[in-house]
Amino acid sequence: MIKTNFRTIINYSILILFPIIILELTSFLIILFFTNTGITDNNMFVNLYRDGSVYKKVDGPSNIFHPYIGWTHPKNTKINTSKLCSKDTYIYTNKLGQSTVPGFNKNSEKIIVFLGGSTIFGVGSTDNAHTIPSLVQRKLRSQGLSNYSVVNLGLRGAQSFQELMVLYRYIMYGGKTDWVIDLSGRNDAYHAAFEKDIKYSLIPVHPHRTALKIRKMQDGRGAPIYIHGLLQGARYYSFTLDLISRFLTKFYGTGNNDITMRTDLENDKTSISMWVDSTIRNYTMIDRLTKYNNGKYVMILQPTAYTKQKLTNSEHLCIKNTERLKYYKEYEKLFFNEVNNKEKPFPFYDARYIFSENLKTLHYVDNIHYNDEAADALADYIVNIIVNK
Repeated sequence: MIKTNFRTIINYSILILFPIIILELTSFLIILFFTNTGITDNNMFVNLYRDGSVYKKVDGPSNIFHPYIGWTHPKNTKINTSKLCSKDTYIYTNKLGQSTVPGFNKNSEKIIVFLGGSTIFGVGSTDNAHTIPSLVQRKLRSQGLSNYSVVNLGLRGAQSFQELMVLYRYIMYGGKTDWVIDLSGRNDAYHAAFEKDIKYSLIPVHPHRTALKIRKMQDGRGAPIYIHGLLQGARYYSFTLDLISRFLTKFYGTGNNDITMRTDLENDKTSISMWVDSTIRNYTMIDRLTKYNNGKYVMILQPTAYTKQKLTNSEHLCIKNTERLKYYKEYEKLFFNEVNNKEKPFPFYDARYIFSENLKTLHYVDNIHYNDEAADALADYIVNIIVNK
């Protein structure tokens, strides 16, 4: 009797598990071969296969919607920042969602605040100790300036207007700004290249899409969005749920109508001038806000893989070369030249060609993000500005 019951349980288990296994395998193959992004790193089974640990890697989509900044980083989180040529790198955030700076002392006499995008946040760096802000703090202290501490307000993907909002919020809550160092420019250029409405020079298109989902829910059309939200969390455990989530994103998303692929750079020159005017206005407001808070502001136009005169063989392997990015390379050059040439009412440094003297040295882990050696060179560049200004 017991054996019969045991066999019955086994048979029923096989009947239940076999279709699930087939469904999971089918979903895995569909995602692997018929989607643009392939298998996500944010999957329990992928992580178990790769490093033997079952933990949820937190990457891009984990950013939290914010009504006037666009998005923020999750708090007290280990964020996966791995790129093609920088595997298994992580940045930790503090209770405010900021990239932590080891050795920071809130009681320091001088506080330096860093603004920028993912390069300042620490993407490309092996850990928090090797981000540009952390290196600047360590180098200043090694020169006897022990009264300096650094705050890292880098926000992945942020444009200049978002940097302004990040700084405003920091100051609003009593943040000190003896210096504000702003290493950026690339994200403004990138969004200008692909987003056709200049209103997105303030906050890019994707937070607008999130707001549209909220409006849909207010209008009583939120059931698919709610289900999609549940699946987004559950997709970590199942390829099938991951596939369903992708279908819902495709059919109930807000569309892709605000993104355009331009091809005519000559006709874009007027558009570039308008976007650069907006960018410079944003930096000017950051400068004014910093001065209002009794600080000094410096804007540094950042280097990218496209501003290095000659890439190493290793860098060529790290850098994507799609048609979209081939176009962007030329667009960025025009945009950066316009930023450099226009009159600006704030201290400005052009660091685009900082790596051009060391053409045989590897600096980039992808199109924009720096390895530790490049971050160290940029930190030296910035320390020199602070010490001598």
